Amino acid sequence: MNTSDGWRPRRVPEARGRAGAPRTPVDYAKIGRSSVRRRARGMTHSEAVAALEGAEQQAHLDRRDESAADDGGRRAANVMRIVVIGGSGHIGTFLVPRLVQAGHEVINISRGTSTAYATDPAWQQVRQVVADRQQQDREGTFGDTVTALNPDVVVDLVCFTLESATALVESLRGEVGHLLHCGSLWRYGPAVKCSLRWLTCGLVV
Repeated sequence: MNTSDGWRPRRVPEARGRAGAPRTPVDYAKIGRSSVRRRARGMTHSEAVAALEGAEQQAHLDRRDESAADDGGRRAANVMRIVVIGGSGHIGTFLVPRLVQAGHEVINISRGTSTAYATDPAWQQVRQVVADRQQQDREGTFGDTVTALNPDVVVDLVCFTLESATALVESLRGEVGHLLHCGSLWRYGPAVKCSLRWLTCGLVV
């Protein structure tokens, strides 16, 4: 009997070994796609689809484990070491846990004077590095602090001057694959004019 989606389920006798005893149940998440197709007879359409998806997901995990990085197998190829500068603030409170949940290794650089606004178990897996960026920028050492962590990606959430941004870029050039810079209007200093007539601007100097 054909179903509406064209799948033709077929019941087959239970497979038995030479001695007539039932075989061990098949774990479709551990076998290949072609094997699932061969053994799909007697399964419903949804069961076969679930088996194929499980096999593909397991194959992906196996490939990731086999392609571990050269640094002692610390990371798989699709797992990154991400350094977040200022990860305890507005954005980092929600960004850092998402990165951890995605399987990445996360390092948070902050002054160590505050914690994230919202609690999350993922923070227990985050390495905390205490550094005063303003002081190290004056000393010209902040870029070295970041590069010494050997990151794949740097997310800068607390850069407020052109000089600070330039120093970090020069330090990371050729050392890091990606630098994500998150700026704000405060980068341009206090507002001296309001463009909205109905808004009273409290930042006029």
